[in-house]
Amino acid sequence: MNGGGKLPIGNYHFYFKYADADGNETDFVAESGLVSLFIGNDPSSIRTGFREEDSHKSVQFLLTNIDSAY
Repeated sequence: MNGGGKLPIGNYHFYFKYADADGNETDFVAESGLVSLFIGNDPSSIRTGFREEDSHKSVQFLLTNIDSAY
């Protein structure tokens, strides 16, 4: 997780698809594990926050070993 994002607090699963230049998409080809976003970075100061509260975090993935036959 990276700072400076706009994702609301909560638990997320991310699904990844291939898309071509025309916007055609495949079924999902990869899925993340559970990603929990909360307020704070230090274990002694983290909190869950309130509904729709901005976590001030972003998520970045590196996808490897994905079947490129699509």
